[in-house]
This record gives sequence, structure tokens and C-alpha cells, in this order.
Amino acid sequence: MHSYTLAALPEDGKTLILCANSRLAQSLSSAYNQARAKNGAQYWTTLDTRTVGSWLASLAEEMQLREPAQDPLLERKLLSSFQEHLLWEKAIKASLQEHEQGLFDAPAMAAVAAEAHAIVTEWNLPAADAYASDESLQFKEWQTRFSLLCNKYDCIDSSAHQLALINALATADVPLPEHVLFAGFLAFTPLECALHDMLTQRGIHLGLIDLSVAAESIRAVSYPDAESECLAAALWAQDKLAVNPLARLGIVVPDMAANRDRIQDKLDDILASHCIRSSLSEAPR
Repeated sequence: MHSYTLAALPEDGKTLILCANSRLAQSLSSAYNQARAKNGAQYWTTLDTRTVGSWLASLAEEMQLREPAQDPLLERKLLSSFQEHLLWEKAIKASLQEHEQGLFDAPAMAAVAAEAHAIVTEWNLPAADAYASDESLQFKEWQTRFSLLCNKYDCIDSSAHQLALINALATADVPLPEHVLFAGFLAFTPLECALHDMLTQRGIHLGLIDLSVAAESIRAVSYPDAESECLAAALWAQDKLAVNPLARLGIVVPDMAANRDRIQDKLDDILASHCIRSSLSEAPR
């Protein structure tokens, strides 16, 4: 797929940018508007940036208004995230013995199971076989129970709904953009590849948004421990903000779960030392 920069995008209003997440969609739209204003433009077509999920949801609504669903799965009620978790919790509780009910945190297990199920669906992973681990076989049982509950209540989870929708869009009578560009994807799941194939079959031109930024300089340094690394990162940010207080900086933290408090404390100490007072502990940084 051909790569485009924001500056090279056609201003015909017929280009859709699908982003890896909603934050990137907002950032690209803002950067596009700033670039147009900086170039002296008085008006311009709004850049259409969305996530894959939000775009497919809008197409599903339009298909419902235009024609009856050809796939029975699309006639089912689409579960919200909350409803999906409730069904997973019900499926998990049904698999537990009475004496096990108080030993396991069913809501937490349901959240993990829902996330795992979405990954399995999006990546088209094979089901566990007879030689799989006990955990995999247990998850397979939960999936079976969840599927039976979906059939019972005539509903469908979001991942399965997206897959059915992509298949239906191959022949659906709904308007599609002339160009679809993808931004921020490190790798495409089989579900997203199926979307690529469907769009290509519909004659839509596909491409990528080039998000690369040329670095002013690259320097590699080492420190004895994570504490020192976090301190160095905070001091680097302080130096950059001293030169340009409006600069937008990013700090990549490996193993964020383990280092979140450490890097946050160092940033507070260096950049917001006044917030050490208890009355300012919740103040914006």
C-alpha cells in the first residue's frame, strides 16, 4: 500500500482514515487542521478520521436503514461491553461447582475471558485441542457456554459482529469512500486483513498514513537502574520544556505496570514540585 503524509492528502472529502485508536484519530484531525491554518487556508474539508470499530458501527446502522440483513447474525442484538461481561460471568459461574463459587472472582475472570475471546476472534486462532493445557480447555468450555447463551438470547458480541459485517459489506448497497488510509497499525489482524480484501474487491484504493518523524538527534545512554533512568527522563523533559514550554513530549516506559509510580514520582518531583503539598495532590500536572 502506498504511503501518504497529512500534507499530501487529497482535499476532496472522499478519503477516510482508519486509526488504530481514538486518540490517534483526534490527534491526526487536530494536526491536519493546524497545518491547513498555518498554510493560510481560510476553509477546508474536515478530515474524516475514525477507528475501525466506530466506522463499522456507522455502516451497520446505515445497512439496517437501507435493506434487511442478509446474514442472520446481523439481525441479532449487538451486546454492549457491559452486557457481554454479564454473559461471560454467567457462563463462568455455570461451570463452577457450588463449593467453588466463593473461591473465584467471577467478574474479574469474565473481563479476562471477554478480552481473550476478542483476541481469538480477531486473530482467527484455532480452538484448543485435546492436548491443550487445563486452562485452555477450561476457556474453551466457557466459550461454548457463552456461545449457547448468545444463541439463547439471540445476541452477538462485538468481534463476531464486525466479522459478519465485513462479509456482508462485500455486496451491501451502502456508499463507501473512494480512498481508505490506515494509520498507527503495527500489524494487521486477520479480521483487518479481511476488511482490506473486502475494500479492494469493492474497488476502493487503500494506503497508509506516514507517521514517521525525523528526530533532531539520537543518543543512547545507560543507567545503573530503573530509578536513575526515570530521573534522567524527567530531567530531559525539564530541559525540553525550558526551551519550549508548549512542546509535546513522549516518554516510552518499558514494563509500565511496574514503573508507573516510579516515573510519575520523578516527573512530579522535577516538573511539579509545588504539588508536594497535600492540598495540591489532585491538581492538574
